[in-house]
Amino acid sequence: MKLPVTFALIAIFATSLYSRGNDMPRPEGWAVCSSVNSGDDYALTGGGDGSLIVLRSSGKDMRQAIYDAVMSHDVIVFDGIDGDFEMSSSVSFTSISGKSFIGVNGAHFYTRFTVTKDICDLLDELNVKSLSQNAGDNLGGTLSNGSYVAEQCELTIRQALIDYFDDQKEPYRYSGVFDFVGCSDIILSNLDFTGPGSIDVGGADLVTLNGCNHIWVDHCRFTDGMDGNLDIVNNSDFVTVSDTHFRYTSRSYNHPLSNLNSGAERIDGSPQTNNISWFRCFWDEGCLGRMPYTVLGVHHLLNCYWDCTGGTCIDAHNLSKVLIESSYFTSKVRTALALRDDNVKFEWRNSTWEGKVMTAGNAKINVPYSYTAADVATVPSDMRATVGPALGYSYSKPLSATPAVMDFGTVYAGTQLEGVFNISAFGGDVPASVTITAPTGVLLSSSRDGEYSSTLVVEATDKVLIQTDIYMKACFSGTGSETLPIEVTAAGQSFTIPVKADVVGLQGERLAATLVWPLDKGTSSETEAVTEHPEAFSEASMTLGDNICFHSGHMVGDAGMLTLFHPTEAIGKAVDEDSYLEFDVVTAPGYVFVPEKLTFKASRIGTDMGYIDIEYSRDGGAPVKPVTGFQPERGAKFSVVELPLGNAGVGNSLRVKLYIYNLSANKQLAFGDVRIEGGLYAAESALDIIAPDENSEPTEYYDLLGRRVENPRSGMLYIERKGATGARVVKY
Repeated sequence: MKLPVTFALIAIFATSLYSRGNDMPRPEGWAVCSSVNSGDDYALTGGGDGSLIVLRSSGKDMRQAIYDAVMSHDVIVFDGIDGDFEMSSSVSFTSISGKSFIGVNGAHFYTRFTVTKDICDLLDELNVKSLSQNAGDNLGGTLSNGSYVAEQCELTIRQALIDYFDDQKEPYRYSGVFDFVGCSDIILSNLDFTGPGSIDVGGADLVTLNGCNHIWVDHCRFTDGMDGNLDIVNNSDFVTVSDTHFRYTSRSYNHPLSNLNSGAERIDGSPQTNNISWFRCFWDEGCLGRMPYTVLGVHHLLNCYWDCTGGTCIDAHNLSKVLIESSYFTSKVRTALALRDDNVKFEWRNSTWEGKVMTAGNAKINVPYSYTAADVATVPSDMRATVGPALGYSYSKPLSATPAVMDFGTVYAGTQLEGVFNISAFGGDVPASVTITAPTGVLLSSSRDGEYSSTLVVEATDKVLIQTDIYMKACFSGTGSETLPIEVTAAGQSFTIPVKADVVGLQGERLAATLVWPLDKGTSSETEAVTEHPEAFSEASMTLGDNICFHSGHMVGDAGMLTLFHPTEAIGKAVDEDSYLEFDVVTAPGYVFVPEKLTFKASRIGTDMGYIDIEYSRDGGAPVKPVTGFQPERGAKFSVVELPLGNAGVGNSLRVKLYIYNLSANKQLAFGDVRIEGGLYAAESALDIIAPDENSEPTEYYDLLGRRVENPRSGMLYIERKGATGARVVKY
């Protein structure tokens, strides 16, 4: 498989949310706090007016389509007009930021696997519900697939399902929808999630927030999550869940525990994490516990409603502070608040538990943000009327381009630059077509590998949608600050997309140069590149992070022998700063190297896991990250990655890093034929980047990239300028 990857420019935009009748919700509560002492001061945009994509059901598994859409766009609208979204397993997002997941027309996600009556009957025969769910009872054991399980109940269920499905991999355990790891500035709105039914297999939640911050979950519904409905774990912080409905149905077998919260106590005196607002949430029939389960932090439950039979609603644990304000518990509730540790602080404020008398609490609990509490007497009727997603929910986005400005920074003249921008409009005022016209020096295409031209016409997909990514190739022929305007016109409206760069001139003949790391010898693979012009490079090396080592060579189909790279310990779902392959290129004095393309072959060896992020930088500057979450082909198949480097900018050094993550300690990824291609110039051809300065000192020295050198060193090559009389290369 050949994977072309396009560099995408990034912009920051103001908040653009949805309309719900005349009501215009905005993020609130802990989600808009910058600290535990400062409220209403964090700009949670969820991608705001960023690039938009609308997904509709294909009638098949939507997992990969959703992942691709989220990784390449900022606002993902899930349109339920063509049916529900099937999920074969949870889709995991690591370290993403500024994304909105918005549902319209009844957007509904469901898991492919369900807990059937046959499964329930099988487990009843094993008397599973009577078995211990406490790991401390030491009744665990090892499954037939080698996995150790500490709890007797989970052990019995998992082994029964392994035997029932005759599948040692237990794929059904991953039956969830979204798993966010280390993410921030995320909005989930007007989405309906249905899981397989709760069952104790240590499986997936419908949605998990794992080590995330500044998240807003609004007007959603969670039904029958396998392990939990919405879990907020591993020291997540500054989260608001508002106007959201939680429930379990008869499909759930055991473990109907809705909302787990977890984290590690901070002992250095800094504020505890897990500050979470639960505003206007409804825990309905079927919920038996964790509504929510609280640990650490301040948990504010405002205008919430519990109408569930039996069980424990708020399950308060270590160091949590719980403010229950203007909230309502019906007489069905067995336990409204369970205090599991002596250090839990709580306050009942204007709340009602039908037929019960509640104490005021043991502390006064305050929050730093502003809010409005509704009368507790209206909570039951309000929750049943307004909580959860609404079919009439509307979202609109005017015709716009993202990014609004394409700024490539400092680049070399004559270098082909590549970028992509998004043209979109959604809602009731969508033009029938849009014409996009490029100036001289810019070409456009509707696909990266398609035909490029100076004009494109984009037709509306339907009456409410225009959506397309426009691929662009640009080349600046002048020098200095340059702007090439792209014109966008539609009925009654027009605007431009400026394409900008600060252009450094290169004159003289370009000499093609390629640096190659074959990586075809396993543990003896060379770490120095092979090049036809060794005199032009003072360094062309490969180094490995502390958590990556050579393993061996491996034949991978038509790719031939590739080198296996092995983690010294398991790498989690998030990028590990010690797990990478790094390629460093430094040009020798007297030369300028303009990188143009990175290519390599990659394969996964015997694993469903393994992801790659790619970044590059010049002269130690801020890295550009054009590729995240790439998973190469597996087994005898391989992927060929081609990444344009024309956007890398100006400098005499280039660093490329391939981060490896989500990989077990006994698995490997294979790489081979790593190439960096570009153009090589004599440094004298870049002399015109120095403009004469009438007020300069009589003699000034610059390095070969035109940067002023205050203290030149003996024996080195410099550009010497005397006043306004010109410049020449000298050996100092």
